[in-house]
Amino acid sequence: MSCRVFSKAVTGPPYLLLLQRCSSLNELKQIHAQIVTTGLARFTFIASKLLAFTALSEYGNLHYAETLLYQITRPNIFDCNSMIMGFVKRSESEKGLSIYTKMRRMGTEPNARTFTFLVKACVGVSLLGQLHGQIMKFGHGCDVYVISSLISTYCKCEAVEFARRVFEESLDKNVACWTSLVSGYCSNGLVHEARDLFDTMPERNDVSYSAMVSGYVWNACFNEAIDLFRESKSHVRLKESLLVSVLNACASWAHSKKGNGLICF
Repeated sequence: MSCRVFSKAVTGPPYLLLLQRCSSLNELKQIHAQIVTTGLARFTFIASKLLAFTALSEYGNLHYAETLLYQITRPNIFDCNSMIMGFVKRSESEKGLSIYTKMRRMGTEPNARTFTFLVKACVGVSLLGQLHGQIMKFGHGCDVYVISSLISTYCKCEAVEFARRVFEESLDKNVACWTSLVSGYCSNGLVHEARDLFDTMPERNDVSYSAMVSGYVWNACFNEAIDLFRESKSHVRLKESLLVSVLNACASWAHSKKGNGLICF
């Protein structure tokens, strides 16, 4: 970034433009220095925007973002969520959980987005169970995005019975919750249970069809995968994820002419 960019004092809107144009950690540090120099760092909104960009942008740096977090006198939930999301996205689960622990010590109360990210950081049933307890304690057990994340993660931990319990106890299940359990069943080899659940879904979209088709492929049920794909064409618009799923089935199927025929559907 040339010095000319910083020839004028940084104010709120121009500062946001500078962040949008930032393309390296070095430029980000220059922007940070200008914000501190001009006194804008004392404004919560600006500090939070800088932190979020540093934690989540491809040009940011999580450890630099963590330094920024502890320079904020009273980090808000937006700041903490940015850090948790950044660490989870980069597979630094322990760091994400550590931010949550520190956040609670500071008295910051989590929201539904906190748990949507944090659930994905859990790699064992015991830890996930503890977090599930926190979700219920803070009243986010009815949030469909939290529920969907819980179902998916319990299934990844091979605790399908817990996933089913979360699903059954939810009073407000959207298509994402149903699809999460369908995918979870398939990933645990319970393809028949997945199809039974799929058939009872009150609403299906291309993602749910793709999940079931992919589940069939994962469990080597190639005929069923292609049959379901053919059925889906009369119910949903064909999108990339669904096409990829059925092409995988065709590629794995011994009768290559089925795959060739697909091109003409």
